Amino acid sequence: MTADLSQLGILLFSASLVAIVTRRLHLPYTVGLVLAGIGLHFLPLRLSLHLSKDLIFSVFLPPLVFEAALCIQWSEFKKDLPLVGLLASAGVVLAAAVTAAGMHYLLDWEWQAAILFGVLCFWAIAQHDTIMAVIAIILCMVNVFFAYRWLQMSRLAKSQPAGARNKR
Repeated sequence: MTADLSQLGILLFSASLVAIVTRRLHLPYTVGLVLAGIGLHFLPLRLSLHLSKDLIFSVFLPPLVFEAALCIQWSEFKKDLPLVGLLASAGVVLAAAVTAAGMHYLLDWEWQAAILFGVLCFWAIAQHDTIMAVIAIILCMVNVFFAYRWLQMSRLAKSQPAGARNKR
């Protein structure tokens, strides 16, 4: 445990040095981190720190996003806002459409169920919490299954003659 903490301390100290150097060289912090990671790879020092997904998403990623949000220039962001909006809206719609087409053509789903699955999957992925996204995808699949079965039963009931439905 203490070895893991000391290795984590070495990584955080390295990240602090990268922050100082990148600020002096007027480079983006993320570029400096990538270059430092490449440089650390070639050193004889080997860290046996187990980097889990939770550690990366809860310790390392939030400062990077926060730093990027603090350092962004409003004029640059305003200039790129139409593209960001287009990718955030049309990109998600296109991804949901491709998912729906894949479900329809590859798995032979009905269009209604495939479209519902595509939309709900990308809605679930857009959620910020990964556990909630996984739960939402599972619920989405269950709901699509029941909606698909209901659609099949309603079509079957409509295709039967009126006398056949009353005999049950």
